[in-house]
Amino acid sequence: MKVACPSCGSAPGTQLGLANSVELARCSACDLVFARNPPSDNRLSEIYATSYLSFGLDDSEVSRSLLTMKRRTFDLRAAQIEEFRRPPGRVLDVGCATGAFLCSMAARGWTVHGLEQSPAAAAYAAQISGCPVTAGTLDDLNRADNHYDVIHLADVIEHLRSPRAALRQIRRALQPDGLLVLTTPDVGSLSAHVLRHKWPNYKPEHLFYPDRLWITQLLANEGFLVRKITSAVKALTLDFALNYFRVYGPRFAWELMSPLMPWLPTPVRRVPVQVSAGDMLLFATPFEPRRVANA
Repeated sequence: MKVACPSCGSAPGTQLGLANSVELARCSACDLVFARNPPSDNRLSEIYATSYLSFGLDDSEVSRSLLTMKRRTFDLRAAQIEEFRRPPGRVLDVGCATGAFLCSMAARGWTVHGLEQSPAAAAYAAQISGCPVTAGTLDDLNRADNHYDVIHLADVIEHLRSPRAALRQIRRALQPDGLLVLTTPDVGSLSAHVLRHKWPNYKPEHLFYPDRLWITQLLANEGFLVRKITSAVKALTLDFALNYFRVYGPRFAWELMSPLMPWLPTPVRRVPVQVSAGDMLLFATPFEPRRVANA
């Protein structure tokens, strides 16, 4: 079933064809690129369950390597956050996955709470981090208004059917001087332009594909001022990259790497290297939109 634009509700505009089996369209009203035929909620649940299993969390050695890699990413992220806000304070990580960001922030003196829709991943994150983790979505979060100093979403917003509704919930949960931090794939990035329909961020579970201009406008419409927007840096290992390319493509990258990997020592394959892979990172604060006084 074809859907309207998940941002403004307009009927699908220009059809952009298939990319990694995702049928794309561009909204003629707000210019957002989105999936014309997104998966059902049940199908999305199946995809998420499979994606966690595909990266070897049931293997203790692989999971330790993955945590080390993710910690490298989020230790840097924590330092970037502290350019805007310093601990102590309360942090919510929406879509905390396996808990690496929780570990990084807790280690720096923050009081951290995770939110993760996968019960298995939520339990794993709580075990690894020692932080409270709620298994659910923003709708399941029972917190008073203005509770958090920082709310973090890493690769989450593109999964949401109603990003506007989510941002309103986040704004209510943030302190008036709080900080929203999010990463999301950037359809305007160099990698997206070079790889085109083979860009690995075209995934069935991604319901829309923002660029920097679009997401800045979305946040402004929902009462957020973007303070900084830049390319997101992530730490990746060769093992992780190979598995990622196997699952998501591009296929040619997997075919190039596969014959070489058996010749590399395991420690080399598991050294985290920082790369910019086509995602954006932004920091935003709440603001009160100007209201025109009655004449």
